[in-house]
Amino acid sequence: MRVCVCVCVCVYSKFDHTNVVKLIGVCFDTRPYYIVLELLDGGDLKTFLRQVRPRQVPYSLASPILVMMMMMMKHRFI
Repeated sequence: MRVCVCVCVCVYSKFDHTNVVKLIGVCFDTRPYYIVLELLDGGDLKTFLRQVRPRQVPYSLASPILVMMMMMMKHRFI
């Protein structure tokens, strides 16, 4: 397990791009192993994704779906 983590950390440490979080350090003294990454302004990825996900169906999609449902009801398909 430790060898696999070491290999992954070595590969990750070579990344140098503005869109990739930088690796600051690694601690193998105790388990669990700790990986220290740079702090980002936007917070963690989970929080970001929850904030930007759509909350409802956009009106541009809802309108045609509503029309189709009303037509199906009118013709007694549903």
